[in-house]
Amino acid sequence: MYEFDNCEIYGKTGEKLAYGTVMECENCVLKVAVANETGLEKGQTVDIFIFNSFLGECGYEGLVGETRPKEAIFTRLKSTGSRQRRENTRASCHIRSAIYSKIENGEEIPFEKPLEISILNISAQGLYFSCMENLPVGFMFPLDFSETMPTIHLTVCTVRREDGGRGFRYGCSLNIGRREMDRLYRYVLQKQIEQRRNRMRY
Repeated sequence: MYEFDNCEIYGKTGEKLAYGTVMECENCVLKVAVANETGLEKGQTVDIFIFNSFLGECGYEGLVGETRPKEAIFTRLKSTGSRQRRENTRASCHIRSAIYSKIENGEEIPFEKPLEISILNISAQGLYFSCMENLPVGFMFPLDFSETMPTIHLTVCTVRREDGGRGFRYGCSLNIGRREMDRLYRYVLQKQIEQRRNRMRY
């Protein structure tokens, strides 16, 4: 449950301590691939918000169990409720695209050859893609999403990597403005409607 969903962790005084992607969630234990340097301390009580495409924003209270580089484990999870958020609405897809450059220290560095990728699902705040290249967590790149009119220019950052047998799969966060987020959200809703209609035909 919640695998590959984005999440945020807050202290009890409201400060945002960490964010990342859910790796595992079972038996009141949550493992998160953390995308930033954190101020988490073992035994600390925190509020956790998981953004799921079906359930919406799911809130939990928990204790910090372990912290490692790029990983944190939370125990004794207790639900604090959920609410729908449109940014979490997600659509499955299979879109061929390519990465032409990477971003390091705020500078765009072009590749000699484009890196081919397949976008497998997308929401207004993240996407999931596959490719043959073994990319590091935290890899940042620009991406032109041309399925919309006009094209949406995204800044993508990998927050989760999975060995897919033949190649790798990556969960990513998006750096995107509110206007572009609105357009991407409308695209996702349209894709969901099309997919439901197709399912009803068979």
